[in-house]
Amino acid sequence: MSLDLVSALAIIGFASAVAGGLLLISWLHHREVVALIPWALAFVLTAVFAVLVGARGAIPDIWSILAANAILALAYGSMWSGSRMFEGREPHVLGAFLGALVWVLACFSDTFYTSAAARITWSRSTCARPISSRAWAARNSPACFPAPARTMPRPSRSACAQPSSGRATA
Repeated sequence: MSLDLVSALAIIGFASAVAGGLLLISWLHHREVVALIPWALAFVLTAVFAVLVGARGAIPDIWSILAANAILALAYGSMWSGSRMFEGREPHVLGAFLGALVWVLACFSDTFYTSAAARITWSRSTCARPISSRAWAARNSPACFPAPARTMPRPSRSACAQPSSGRATA
């Protein structure tokens, strides 16, 4: 069984949309956890990215190349801001928009826009920036690796089932 690009993008799009919807529902139940909002936004933006890239050839390239990758960079920036918020830090709005802004500005260069290899390399590095910066910041963060609140009690022998005689009882 082979999986073509359009099918893979459809799976990514639907899975991301469902994940974003579930995070929004979680936020509705726990309004004090505002970090769920940028995470939900990131998944919804990823779904939009998948739709735009999947429609390549049927829509103008400005949407399937420029807008789609700018949306993906914005999704990664939104996820990065949500990660900061989960740690109790302030969201960095400019940092969240920076990757998308740099992508759009780079696409104004004809040599960059016409080179698929340059666009792919730049897009992937733009998306990797927020992930690597979060991993670097979280390496010693107690918020990411908290100490266990308590240990699980071990059941006593009296709580265990008594050995049976080997017969099933009705």
